[in-house]
Amino acid sequence: MLIVLANDVDSEVRRIVARRLTLSALPAMVGDPEPMVRLEVAERLPPAQLHLLARDPDMRVRFTVAERIDIDSLETFRDDPESVVRELVAARLASTHHEDESHGPGT
Repeated sequence: MLIVLANDVDSEVRRIVARRLTLSALPAMVGDPEPMVRLEVAERLPPAQLHLLARDPDMRVRFTVAERIDIDSLETFRDDPESVVRELVAARLASTHHEDESHGPGT
């Protein structure tokens, strides 16, 4: 039933579907026309699949993806048009770099 509702005209219904749909079916919703539906998808997709939303037109979706995506995939967001996304990326990269240094040889 959720699969049918994923195409409902009401975006609020589609948001609820995105919250409840199985993870294996969730990628089918990355192209939803409503940014808030795609944001729900970005909050639930496994990190390995977040690249599907890396070029989303909505800054809120890209920010959520940049928060959750694997550190090795952050390069995609380094030149994001929104400064808040670029700042998040820089902070995540700096924190990882700092962690790497503190766990280096001799620790």
